[in-house]
Amino acid sequence: MSELFCPFSLTQVSGAFDCPRGQPVARRSGPDVACDDAGAHARCAELFAVLKAAALPSFGTVDDPTIMPHGVLVRIQHGGLLGLARALDPRAERVADIDALVARVRSATGEMPEISSDVLEAMHSFHLRRRRGR
Repeated sequence: MSELFCPFSLTQVSGAFDCPRGQPVARRSGPDVACDDAGAHARCAELFAVLKAAALPSFGTVDDPTIMPHGVLVRIQHGGLLGLARALDPRAERVADIDALVARVRSATGEMPEISSDVLEAMHSFHLRRRRGR
């Protein structure tokens, strides 16, 4: 059985967001997260594709792992989820359940949403906290 690697794994590996469907796994490239539900994985993959398609032109890059900066993926994952969470609750500061957020976003629109300028702004303004002691 192949593992369903989470499209939002960077948010969970960093400890910023959580998902009850995410299971930590070790890969040669480092820690990663696998989804334990094929349906949830498909919904998250669809949302990530929508976020990425909306964001890449505004970041001035294309969906090519050989040239796309890693920081852009970080901003799309973290900022995109946080922007969607804030669209539902303006006080949101983190996402405690990615699967539930994706379900709420989908149920609010009946399908995957068009990405608003507020969500794009959240992606552009997102910055991870720097590690100390480096």
